[in-house]
Amino acid sequence: MGERGTASGERETFPLFRAPLAATRSPCEVMKTRTLQHLDAICLALPEATVEYSGSHATFRVRKKVFAYFLDNHHGDGIVSVCTKTRLGENLDLSREQPAKFYLPAYIGPRGWVGLRLDRPPVDWGEVTEFVRSSYRAVAPKMLAELISFERFGFAMNYGLNRVRFTSPLPVGDQVRMRARVDAVEPRGDGANVVATLTFERAGGDQPVCVAEFLIRLHA
Repeated sequence: MGERGTASGERETFPLFRAPLAATRSPCEVMKTRTLQHLDAICLALPEATVEYSGSHATFRVRKKVFAYFLDNHHGDGIVSVCTKTRLGENLDLSREQPAKFYLPAYIGPRGWVGLRLDRPPVDWGEVTEFVRSSYRAVAPKMLAELISFERFGFAMNYGLNRVRFTSPLPVGDQVRMRARVDAVEPRGDGANVVATLTFERAGGDQPVCVAEFLIRLHA
């Protein structure tokens, strides 16, 4: 406790509060956090992409298939990188021709993966994006891989519904959530037709309350 004087000359006590200590994270740790945040934004912008964190590493998947890893000191190699799948032999060529930027990561390197270092500035995030997307296309279902070609479309038009099924009652006041799954992407002229399944579920329910097939027209 501390003391201070009042206008009447009396003394009063008050609790002492310490200012919060400044963050003690090192510049290296801050760099790694920002790097992973940037990579998250690139990977999770892809259709149905998910991420799982494990210690200082991260695994990015689409439909349970891995398309990218964020590795930080993987097996003690001291490297911060993003690892992606490549075409047959491309990882060997990259690691041999540009060893300061690319390398073969332990265990997954022999299976066609290449590591792109993120700990040697400046990082070319445009290049990172291209490698991530190429890897995504290699493992994603064809319809999802095709969909990313239209991500910069000019506008989308609601083409309505093909089929709608009400599979169980929805009590008034219940909470509802909706999941969307892309089923087909058909290029058409300067755009594409997209078919998606929308599944509506109620909290605590054991089956959907509604399943609808939704049609969208994308225009470049």
